[in-house]
Amino acid sequence: MKLDRDAVFLVECAEDPSALLARRVGIEDGHFYWDDTSRDRAHRIATLERDGDDLLLRTEAGLGYRFRPLTLALYDAHVKARVELSPSFASTAELLRFYRVSSFG
Repeated sequence: MKLDRDAVFLVECAEDPSALLARRVGIEDGHFYWDDTSRDRAHRIATLERDGDDLLLRTEAGLGYRFRPLTLALYDAHVKARVELSPSFASTAELLRFYRVSSFG
């Protein structure tokens, strides 16, 4: 499966409440990996499927993740209140540009 390394995702996982954002996603040696803006994450893949624009990852540990392409509406509804300093953006393009190039840590 080809993944766009420039994509930024909202991450949803009932079993992992710390999951929120993903950027620089990829697959290597049977692992799905991403940068969550504060640390790198990786899980061994049991299944990985597309559901429209979303990615559905089931890990070998049994965790189920949904990766939804981040939009301004999703950011405002699900991310903004959980992000330190809660930046605001005028457009999805501005939001994505910020998360693609910013360094956190």
